[in-house]
Amino acid sequence: RTSVISQGTWNSRLHVYAISDLHTDYRVNMDWIRSLPCHDPSRTQLEQSVIIVAGDISDSLLIIEETLRLLKEKFWKVFFVPGNHEAWVRGDPERHDGATDSVAKLQRVLQLCTSLGVCVRPAALGRLLLLPLLSWHHKSFDQEPDVEGIPRAGSMTIADFAKCCWPAEVTGPEGHGGMQLAQWADSLNDHLAGFLGLDGVGMPSQTLSLNRSRPHPGSAGSGDAGADVISFSHFLPSQELLPEKRFLTYPNLAKAVGSLPLGDRLRLLKPDVHVFGHTHFSWDATLDDGIRYIQAPLCYPQERKSRLKSISISNPWQKRQEQTHKQGSTNHPGDRPEWLPLLLYQADYTVCTSSRSEATAASSQAAGPGVPAGQPCVQEGGHAQSGTTWFTHPCAEDLLLRLWQDMASCSDQQAGEAVHGGTGTMVPSHSHGSALTQPQHTNSGSSIRTQSHPSASSMQQGQGGDGMQGGEEPHVRLVSWRGIWAPELGGAMWSQHYKRNKRTPEVTELAPWVAPRFAKMLARRAATTKVASRGGR
Repeated sequence: RTSVISQGTWNSRLHVYAISDLHTDYRVNMDWIRSLPCHDPSRTQLEQSVIIVAGDISDSLLIIEETLRLLKEKFWKVFFVPGNHEAWVRGDPERHDGATDSVAKLQRVLQLCTSLGVCVRPAALGRLLLLPLLSWHHKSFDQEPDVEGIPRAGSMTIADFAKCCWPAEVTGPEGHGGMQLAQWADSLNDHLAGFLGLDGVGMPSQTLSLNRSRPHPGSAGSGDAGADVISFSHFLPSQELLPEKRFLTYPNLAKAVGSLPLGDRLRLLKPDVHVFGHTHFSWDATLDDGIRYIQAPLCYPQERKSRLKSISISNPWQKRQEQTHKQGSTNHPGDRPEWLPLLLYQADYTVCTSSRSEATAASSQAAGPGVPAGQPCVQEGGHAQSGTTWFTHPCAEDLLLRLWQDMASCSDQQAGEAVHGGTGTMVPSHSHGSALTQPQHTNSGSSIRTQSHPSASSMQQGQGGDGMQGGEEPHVRLVSWRGIWAPELGGAMWSQHYKRNKRTPEVTELAPWVAPRFAKMLARRAATTKVASRGGR
C-alpha cells in the first residue's frame, strides 16, 4: 500500500542506483535479482529508491518481463533503455512474440515496459532529471588504427550481425553496421511517443540545452539552469570509454560498440553523468567534455569468475565485496556482486504539503531572511538548494511531485494513521546489498553535512498533523534539495588505467596476454572453415 501523509513538512531521501547488462537468461543472474530486498511501500514517504538499467536484459520477451517485474518489486521506480540483445530476432520465435524484424522487436520491448510502468521516457525526480537515450552501434564509430590480421566485424564475429534483422529502409545501402541505422536509432529520442503509438512528445536535444553553465558533479552548488541530469544509453558515446584494440581479445569489437550520433546528442544535453553498458568493463571517468561516464555491469557469470578485476567496483557509500569474503565465505567473489547495483546519486530533500488556499496566501511571504519565496539558495559545503522549486520541463513529468501529491490527497484519518502509526525513524534503512555510510565528501572533496531525518511522530506541532480541508486539492512545495554524487569509485580497472596512462591507439601489437587467446581463436576458426569446406565437396 502506498504511503499516505498529512499536511505539514516532510524530510525524505532519494537514492538512484545504476546497473547494466543483467543477462538474466542465466539463472544465477536472475537469482541475484531475486535476492535484492523488496521495496516497502509503507516507507515511501521516508525514502525512494530508483534503478537505472542500461540495457541487455535478454532477447526473450518473457525473461525481460519477469526481470522487470522483479525489479519493480525491489525499487520504487525502474528506468530502462534497450540494448543489443533486446533487438535480436533470430532463433526461437517464442522469444520474440512474433516480431519478424528488429524494429518490431524494439517496439514490443518498449511497449512492454510502458505496460509494466517501467520508465523509458525522460522524467524528473525533484531537482534530478533522468534521460533514457536510444542508440545503435555503427562501424565508423571506430576511428583508431586497426590491428592487422584481424577477421572483419561481421556475422561470423559479432552476434548482432547474425541475430538482428533490420529493414532496408532503416539501414539504407550500408546495411547493418552503417551510419544510417545509428542515425535512425538516435532519431527515436526525438519522437519516441510516436514510435510507441502513445500520446506525448519526445526529447529533442535542443529543448534540453538549457545554457547549463554549471559545476561538475561533486562541486558545491548548481546554477539556475536546471536540475542535476543523468542520461543513460546502452552503447558508448566515445571510443575513449573502450580499452585500446591491442587489449581486446577481439580487437574489431570497437566497430560494434558505439554511436557518434549519441556522442553528438550528449554534447548538446551536457548531462552531469552518463551511464552506459555493453562492453562489460566497469568504468568511472570524466572526459574532456566535462561529463562523468559510469559503467556498472553485472555481466555473464563466467566473466565474473574469469576477469573479476575488470568488472568489480568499490564504492565508499557501499559495503565492499572483499569485506564479505574476509568473514569466512568460500564462494567466489563474483557469485554475489555486492557492489551492485551501484549507488550513483542521493538527495536529501524537504517538501511542504498544504491546501491550495493556504499555499496561495503564503506565496507572497519570504522563504527566509532576504530570500524571496521560490528563490534557490545555494549553501556552502554541498549541492544544497533552499527555498527551491520543482524542476519543470515540457517533455519530462515529475514523478516525485506526483508521488507527494498522491500521498497528500489522502483523507484526514489515513493521514493520521500514517503519521502516528509507528512508521519509525526518517533515516532510511539502506538496502539493495549495500551497507551505506554517511557520505562526507563529494568528488571535489567538498565537505557535506548530511541532513538529519527526525521521526515522523516527533515532528514539531503543526508539521504533519492536519489533513486537507474540505477536499481541497493539495499543494506540494519543494522546500530544499541537497543532491550528492557518488565519490570516485575504486576498482574499475580500465578507467583507472587511463587515468594513469595516455591512450596510444597507434600501438597495434597485441598485448602479451591477448596474443595467445587470439591465436587460439584463429586456429579454431581455421579448423571450422576446413571442416565446412570438406562437407561442401
